[in-house]
Amino acid sequence: MLSRCHFLMDGNGIPPYMLQRIGNKIMNFVRGKFSAMAYKTLEAPLAEGGLNTPSLATRKMAADLKFLSDLVTGDQRVPWKQWTWMDLKMASTSSRAGTHGGLNPFLQQAYTMPSLLQGRVSQAFMTARKFGLDMVCAAPSLAA
Repeated sequence: MLSRCHFLMDGNGIPPYMLQRIGNKIMNFVRGKFSAMAYKTLEAPLAEGGLNTPSLATRKMAADLKFLSDLVTGDQRVPWKQWTWMDLKMASTSSRAGTHGGLNPFLQQAYTMPSLLQGRVSQAFMTARKFGLDMVCAAPSLAA
């Protein structure tokens, strides 16, 4: 079952509510239904008394950040990278007014609307936002 969850997290993106439901089922199985132990305790390394078992939410964040790392590094002429960058640029604007006049390459901040992104890109973008990363401004443009 976990391999299917990993496939959904990495390839297609899994909706947050479904990830939480599956994660709760796994936690209830591992900890027991009436345990008061926090799952963070189980995520801790063996040396600290945990079971070294990251939750699905932690693995999902790692998969999203790996996706973004693959997007930024390597050959940018690969079709999936070009499509993803175009998706990010089309959902972004340089001003909060929402006028899609394009991005100003010299600005250090862009306003991206995740609802306009494709599913996998939107989920990875939201994870990056949790960590304070702005993917549109992270990579230099050709004009800059």
